[in-house]
Amino acid sequence: MVVKHDGSREEFSRKKLLSGLLKACEKRPVATRSLEAIVGEAEAMLHDREDREITTREIGAFVMERLRELDQVAYVRFASVYRRFEDLDAFMDVVKSLIQPGAAGAGARTAAETPAAEEDEEVAATPRAEDVPGRRP
Repeated sequence: MVVKHDGSREEFSRKKLLSGLLKACEKRPVATRSLEAIVGEAEAMLHDREDREITTREIGAFVMERLRELDQVAYVRFASVYRRFEDLDAFMDVVKSLIQPGAAGAGARTAAETPAAEEDEEVAATPRAEDVPGRRP
């Protein structure tokens, strides 16, 4: 079973997860076989659990980690749906994490989950493009 954001539960659907991955990878050079492997790994995570339940948050984080390694555009597309970005700043945090590995990472919390002081520290620590050698503003 999958525990959704609102607390409801539904059966894990390989088809539904694969469909979301295919949408994220539309017109991208990503093999369907790679996406099927991600779905298989997610399903295996569920089967390995004693309680046979997993949250959509856990599945989403796992899938985002795999997509980040596979195709960064697909990663951003998937993240935009999974994280339900409510403003441009939240979207930019994900893009910055791709430009600066380690800044926010695939397992980063959403703006709603991150304390405001922590967000200010991340923004203050983010160098501007013109301050990075070899990167044009």
